[in-house]
Amino acid sequence: MGVRRTAKGVGDFLIDMVGEALTEAILSLLACALLGCLALTAYLSWSFGPRFTIAGAGLLGFFLVHVPGRSSVIPRRAAVGASPP
Repeated sequence: MGVRRTAKGVGDFLIDMVGEALTEAILSLLACALLGCLALTAYLSWSFGPRFTIAGAGLLGFFLVHVPGRSSVIPRRAAVGASPP
């Protein structure tokens, strides 16, 4: 009985490890593709008009800094599993 339990534990560990490694590889590939698209967009935008590129980068930076901070604020009572104070 102990051998089966040990084998099952090792099998579960290996499946989790392979799943995490595969997920990391897919996310890394998506990040590289996103970076490549961003570089291509910046190149094409700069060739069209440098002023628009700088203004667009400023607006994008403003959006990236301010929007995630506002959307991630969740009241403590509304959070799942939070106990009342």
